[in-house]
Amino acid sequence: MSGNKDREKRLAKKREKKRLKRLNKTDHGTHSEKPSPPPKKFTIIFGPILEQVGALVIAEWSVPKSLAEQLSREGKPVPHPVAGHVLVDTGAGKTSIAQHTAEQLGLTPTGTSSSFGAHGQQESVRYRADFTLRIIDSDGKTLSVCFEDHEVMGIPKMKESFDQFGLRDPNGNLVNVIGVLGREFLRHAKLTYNGPQGTVDFEIDTHSVETARQSGICAPKIEVLTTPIRAPN
Repeated sequence: MSGNKDREKRLAKKREKKRLKRLNKTDHGTHSEKPSPPPKKFTIIFGPILEQVGALVIAEWSVPKSLAEQLSREGKPVPHPVAGHVLVDTGAGKTSIAQHTAEQLGLTPTGTSSSFGAHGQQESVRYRADFTLRIIDSDGKTLSVCFEDHEVMGIPKMKESFDQFGLRDPNGNLVNVIGVLGREFLRHAKLTYNGPQGTVDFEIDTHSVETARQSGICAPKIEVLTTPIRAPN
């Protein structure tokens, strides 16, 4: 009888070893893929200004690298990047540049486009420009989130529309709204709007950006920078 019991115990141990081996294989297969990088999260402009205007984030427009190189070869000055605030607009399909900012950069129109918004249908001038969002992630690194040589539409009278409010950011600087952040950027982001606290948490999903770029879909380029974040003009 004792021999049978010992045999049963040995068989039970073998079965348990096989079961654990199968589980380990399953776990290995499940977790063998490269882990996704964590989202880059930051809180954008806050306080009463959120209710008055909407969610604003510090950003920067500059001439495309190809144009900057051409100007340098010709011995002409390259316009300095223009930093300011862009309005986060879930109703806008595309990221757009304020007309006064396009003129400040000396951008050359590439054509016109018809668009339909809250003020009805209108014709807008198209440009090519670099759009950059600079943020500091949870590890303290400065990141550049950039649409390079991006086709954008100019928004006329944006400066006049916001200057009339005389709005200032939490640091006391006059808010210079230089464009709109549209859904082709926001498709890679998660927004948490906290009205009572007057804050918006903005998460950039780096995995979404990575996947889109590999699939040839319009997506920003993310790089770690060594230069400090530029203050709004």
